[in-house]
Amino acid sequence: MKTGKLMWMVGIAALLVLPIVAAQSVLSSPWIYFGINTVILWGILYLLAKLLAKDLTKAENTGVHLALFGIAVVVSWNLVGGGGFIWKVGFFAPFFNMKFIVNTAFMTLILYYGLRIFGLRIDSVEGTAGMWILCTFVSGVIASSMNYYFWQAGTFNQIFTLLFGQYGILTMRESRLIIFVSMAVLLAWLFHDLKIGGDAQYGSKLNWAFSVIFAANLAADPNPLSVNTLIWIAYIIMMFIIARGMWRQSGV
Repeated sequence: MKTGKLMWMVGIAALLVLPIVAAQSVLSSPWIYFGINTVILWGILYLLAKLLAKDLTKAENTGVHLALFGIAVVVSWNLVGGGGFIWKVGFFAPFFNMKFIVNTAFMTLILYYGLRIFGLRIDSVEGTAGMWILCTFVSGVIASSMNYYFWQAGTFNQIFTLLFGQYGILTMRESRLIIFVSMAVLLAWLFHDLKIGGDAQYGSKLNWAFSVIFAANLAADPNPLSVNTLIWIAYIIMMFIIARGMWRQSGV
């Protein structure tokens, strides 16, 4: 191989390796860690501030930027330091754990929409953002003591098995998903026609709740209904509802 060509190859290799070596030496500096961590904290704090306060003037917005940057510097210096990135060292490292993130997200959704179902609704944008933040905070406190995914223990494990286990109602083994969805719809239709849940405000929701419970039990059985049996059940329910409708219209 010619000397000139060899020199070119060595030079190109050096150029490719140099950025990697430089990055390792630069990123090993505590001040680089401190700067990156500060920027990350600043961004998170500013996002939260924007959710809670939207109608800010330009001067107020600038003041918020500066105040939050100051807070981020103090927090980064005291709670994280320069020993590594924020997701690896310091006070906030456990919050970047995948189990913590998944459990917190799940419980936040359950808590937020559970409160809405029970009538706790806030129409303003700031109020809604505050509710999300509060639910996330409470969920985070609970998730911080869980060293497992929520579906791996207790009631959640049983629910996960019901949905995706050996006889899971959301699997296609022995057409269980088809059985569950079809029976839920058919039973909800039947219960609504019979007014099982009553005519009150929550009658329709109760009908759906009853139908889902019955359908889940049928689909989760070790020996579920066959598709042929499901078709006959659908035919019987349909004919029954049609007959009831004709009976009511005849006035007999």
